[in-house]
Amino acid sequence: MPSPVAGPPDRPLAIAHRGGALLAAENTAAAFTRAAAIGADWVETDLRRSRDGSLVCLHDADLLRLAGDPRRVAETDLATLRLLVPGLMTLPEAIAASAPLGLLLDVKTADPALFSEILAALEEGGARRRAVLGLRDLGQIAMAGSSACWPIRTVPRPPAGPAPPGSGSGRARPAPGASQPPERWG
Repeated sequence: MPSPVAGPPDRPLAIAHRGGALLAAENTAAAFTRAAAIGADWVETDLRRSRDGSLVCLHDADLLRLAGDPRRVAETDLATLRLLVPGLMTLPEAIAASAPLGLLLDVKTADPALFSEILAALEEGGARRRAVLGLRDLGQIAMAGSSACWPIRTVPRPPAGPAPPGSGSGRARPAPGASQPPERWG
């Protein structure tokens, strides 16, 4: 079975930025569909929280560029966002619309509660093994590497230090508790 992270063995992985923003309105189901049709392996979308707590796929912190409205996404409820930004998707909608492609979620906030909500949505949507998280917050990165939070093995961490003397290996060994790549990753 091919790796969920790598592209085909004969070429690099192709990821449609903002879901395929040159093909349709950015971060929309239409963009995802068109990106898949032209050969994208993955789609990337951005995540922000609305005023009423919804996880929405919007790149900008405000609505000025997309809707001519200066309000911030975090200060606007989902119903209003949907009126101002046609095709706006919530995270569960983006998970469904992106299947079977890989899904790169660019998390635009450091809210610690957001992380567990994202993981729950990926699990519920059956997308856990085809998702990658772009995280800006060190706490979220640490949580992503925690086996208590994430039930699958993650991308290996950098080596923690030199191998013990007499181990026969000149390579560094992983830190205690460091995860290993899933078996199907190359």
